[in-house]
Amino acid sequence: MIARSRKRRSGAKRIRKLQRPAWMQMDWLGEHKLTLPKLRINLWGGVLCAIMGLFGSAAVIASQHLLGDFQVSRIEVEGDLVHLRPGQVQTRLDELLLNQKTRSDLADIQAQLLSQPWISEARVRRTWPDGLQIEVIEQRPVARWNNTQFLGMQGELFQPIKQPLLALPSLAGPAGSEHRVFSQYERWKGQLAELGLELEQAQLDPALGWRLTLASGIEIELGRLELDQRLERFAKAWRKRLVTTPDIARVDLRYRHGLALTFESENNG
Repeated sequence: MIARSRKRRSGAKRIRKLQRPAWMQMDWLGEHKLTLPKLRINLWGGVLCAIMGLFGSAAVIASQHLLGDFQVSRIEVEGDLVHLRPGQVQTRLDELLLNQKTRSDLADIQAQLLSQPWISEARVRRTWPDGLQIEVIEQRPVARWNNTQFLGMQGELFQPIKQPLLALPSLAGPAGSEHRVFSQYERWKGQLAELGLELEQAQLDPALGWRLTLASGIEIELGRLELDQRLERFAKAWRKRLVTTPDIARVDLRYRHGLALTFESENNG
């Protein structure tokens, strides 16, 4: 049987294979396939940063506009106050703030508060739309200083117009010696407490040295030198004999090996 080859009919159409458009094909990127997403992310990141920058600038401008001069119509005072009353703080600020325009930095308000002797710290913030919230930290005195000032817990001196009657130790000394005097007072207070004695006053005189006064009224002259040895000498004498000796007014330890006593009858003549 003779094999005959079939011829394609002249009228038959050639079937063409459809291909994706070039812009949909990723093969042309080659080794840069992974670069395109990164470029897109960086591009969008830049756009977002630009938009956020514009909004941020607008927010700053808006805040400056909102925090411009404003009228204060209400003041709230908070804090654990003992010597001050919230009304006193409000009265002080009313003269400055109420019905007056206030600068947005609030620094002047804080300065006005800190100018009051009993205020140690002050925090001021604005409450919308026309109020101020003030947090006050009051001074906590730990001692009297030179009978005219108080020594605060943070070591600062302050002098209120009206001095309340407080059970505080009385310290005295030259200007700038308050920290030294208080430190020595605290140390000697503990040592004397072991003897059953309460230290009430400590005074530093540049010429005469240290003088201590007990709650019982007895004065202890320590002088300027060998302070620890002299106080130890007093402790030994107190335990051995002075604790039972009546009418002692003063114990002078400014001697090399001994002490001198002054009695109340001698002071009375």
